[in-house]
Amino acid sequence: MRRRQRKLYLSKLDAARYLLHLAQKASQRDSRAALHPLRYGAAVLFSDGSTSTAYQKKALEYGCSLDAVTQLAQAIEDRGGESGDPRPVLLLQTDQFGVLHAPFAPGRAYLSEH
Repeated sequence: MRRRQRKLYLSKLDAARYLLHLAQKASQRDSRAALHPLRYGAAVLFSDGSTSTAYQKKALEYGCSLDAVTQLAQAIEDRGGESGDPRPVLLLQTDQFGVLHAPFAPGRAYLSEH
């Protein structure tokens, strides 16, 4: 049995601020600043008020790093299986300073193709 979560009733601006906070907090979990100075985090808000976060997993070869938005794909897929399931309504990616960034190529491709 799935546990129901309380719905959050937020304005769009409040929801964006809340997600920005969560994504920025997720970016702080990155402990490999020596490889690349920016730390990225991402957060997604679903229609039922639940959220998921992820942060970039850096690799020595930067192109092999796992970006934060792509890591949210599993959470999006898990919640979007049935027609009545919660849908993602807002997703954003930020760095540790709170500056918003567009999703990188793998994340953009996932979001536009699925």
